[in-house]
Amino acid sequence: MSKTILMVAFDFPPSNAASVQRTLKFFEYLNEFGWTTILLTSKSKAYPLVDEGSDVTLNDNQFVYRATALDVHKHLSIQGKHLSWMKTPDRWGTWIPFAINLGKKIVKRHKPDVIWSTFPTPSANIIANSLAKYSNKPWVADYRDPAPYIHTTNGKWLDQVHKKIDNLTFKNAQKLVFATQASKELYQSHYQCHDKFEVIENGYDENNFIKAKALEASHPELFNKHKFSLYYAGGLYPNGRDPRPIFQAIASLNSHQHLSKDNFELIFQGAGDGKEFSDLLKKLEINHIVSFLKPTSFLLALVNMTRANALLLIQDSRFNLQIPGKIFEYFRTGKPLIIKTDKLGATAQLAMDNPLCHIVESQHEIEELIVKLIRKTCKITKQDKILRHSRKEKARSLDRILSNILPIKKL
Repeated sequence: MSKTILMVAFDFPPSNAASVQRTLKFFEYLNEFGWTTILLTSKSKAYPLVDEGSDVTLNDNQFVYRATALDVHKHLSIQGKHLSWMKTPDRWGTWIPFAINLGKKIVKRHKPDVIWSTFPTPSANIIANSLAKYSNKPWVADYRDPAPYIHTTNGKWLDQVHKKIDNLTFKNAQKLVFATQASKELYQSHYQCHDKFEVIENGYDENNFIKAKALEASHPELFNKHKFSLYYAGGLYPNGRDPRPIFQAIASLNSHQHLSKDNFELIFQGAGDGKEFSDLLKKLEINHIVSFLKPTSFLLALVNMTRANALLLIQDSRFNLQIPGKIFEYFRTGKPLIIKTDKLGATAQLAMDNPLCHIVESQHEIEELIVKLIRKTCKITKQDKILRHSRKEKARSLDRILSNILPIKKL
């Protein structure tokens, strides 16, 4: 039986957003499982970061359509300023009418059996809801993480808007899918409902690592071979991913001569230029140990992950319900992983099952672990559960959810 899915997602290659891989791999692997996959996304000029090397090769049963979209920050600001309401429901809300109009044309042409949409941009759910009503087809909303208003805030106005979108999604979507069990349970409690929610975790894709391996020869070595290299890929921010306890631990180890700029380096990539931390790093006298590099492509980041001596993940208690997608790529590298996180959070609960992961909270724990890793006294054991985190298996789970809500077609 032929099956067709219309997927609504703001971020898709060449976007360099962290959310791309989940959508991309669902798009690719659902196609392998017999679906015609159609992607409704944004024109690339609206993406904050672009990965020019992330091209997608389409076959006869794959289609990508791009709607006009403007980024409030890039296109609608004057001297960097704009009215706050312009970011309703998100900073790319301008694509809603264009995407709905284009989506209706897609529905007429391809006659999809199901509509799917994904966060983190709430506007995708508005578009999918409209297209599901127009086509009279079932809708599956992929939340990944909870809407912010439930566990934190984006401000009173946006919280109210996001709550309305949430209620609309709960009412009209057949299924709501989350990336963690904790997020699912939060929504079950919030809506006092248990039969509309599913969990599909993020994962890693082996094909990405094969592509990254092919790039190694032409990609210059990032790390100093004479130093122990600790690598962090992705964003930082004081409330949620605060690196300062890491800096303080490194400063203490430096002052006690357990490490120095001659034998240790901590590299952040994709976390900005580090200016907000420059005074602190100078004060701690570790500005020659810690460095910040500009973002790189997803595949080159994988190359760097595989070359580092150890990897760093920061997921503070604000995000206890969430698990960052990159942890699965970290798992796949087979490198030791320092995770600064709340031991009661979802990230810690996942990591406890992986012998390469070391969960730390206090400065003392961080210092002790770094010394052990430098001296290679941490026990490294073989990973035997990594395959369950493959993106292909996650897409297989989505295939089952989608197939179960489709009406039976008459022969």
